[in-house]
Amino acid sequence: MGLTVVLTGAVSMATQAADNDCTRWLSAGREESQRADAFRKSGNTDAAMDHLEKARDAFAKAMKACPDSARNSWSQTQSRLAYCRYKGGHFGDACDAYAELLEVEPARTLDRALYADALEQTGHYKEAVEQFQALIQAEPERSPGLYCNMAMIYALELGDGTQAVETAKKGLERGGAEPCLEFAWGKGLAVSGVRMLETPDADHGLQLLEDAKLKFAALTDDSDYGTKARAEMTDIEQRIQGERNRKAREKR
Repeated sequence: MGLTVVLTGAVSMATQAADNDCTRWLSAGREESQRADAFRKSGNTDAAMDHLEKARDAFAKAMKACPDSARNSWSQTQSRLAYCRYKGGHFGDACDAYAELLEVEPARTLDRALYADALEQTGHYKEAVEQFQALIQAEPERSPGLYCNMAMIYALELGDGTQAVETAKKGLERGGAEPCLEFAWGKGLAVSGVRMLETPDADHGLQLLEDAKLKFAALTDDSDYGTKARAEMTDIEQRIQGERNRKAREKR
C-alpha cells in the first residue's frame, strides 16, 4: 500500500510539472507571436522573423509536454516563418523551414507549393520536381498548371528533352496552360535535337529541330512567349544551317 501511494504521488507530480511546462511555453509562444505580428504590421520583417523563431521554439518545447495542444500552434508559426523567409528572398532558409514543417504536416499543400518554388529558386531542380509531383498526387484536379513548372525545369534547367516533352503532353491532356506547355514541348524537342547532332543519328536530330521550330512558330504572336519563341527559332535555324554546312564540307 505504501509503495502504491508513493507511485501515485510521483505520477501526479509529473503530470502537474508537464501541465505547468505546457502552460508556460504555450503562453511564451503566444506572446512572441503577438510581438511578431506587431513588427510585421510595422514593416520590420527582420524583427518579425526573430520573434517568430522564438515563438516556434517555445511551441516546440510545449509539444514535448502537451503535443495535442501545441502542435497546431507550432505548425502555424512555422508556416508563417517559412513564408516570411520566402517573401524576403531568403530561399535557402525558407527551404529549411518548409522541409521541417512538411515533415510534421505533410498535407499542407500551399506550403508544399511554396517549398517547391523555393527549391527551384535555389537551384535544387530535381527536388523541386519531386515536390510538384507530390502536389499532383495530392490534388489531381489542381495539377494542370504544375505540369508547366515541371516541363520548364526539365527543358531549361535539367536538359532532359524527353521528360520535358512527356510532361508537356501530360499537362495538355489535363487542360494545362497551353502556351507554356507548348513552349516547353518545343524546347524539349530542341534540347534533344541539339544533343543528337553530336551523334551518328544527326539526321534525326535535324528532324527534331524542325519539329521544335514548328512548335515555336505557333507561339510567335503570344504575349508571354512570343519573344522567347522567336529567339528559339533563330537559334534553331542557325544550328540547322551549321549542321548542313558541316555535312557539305565533309562531302568535299
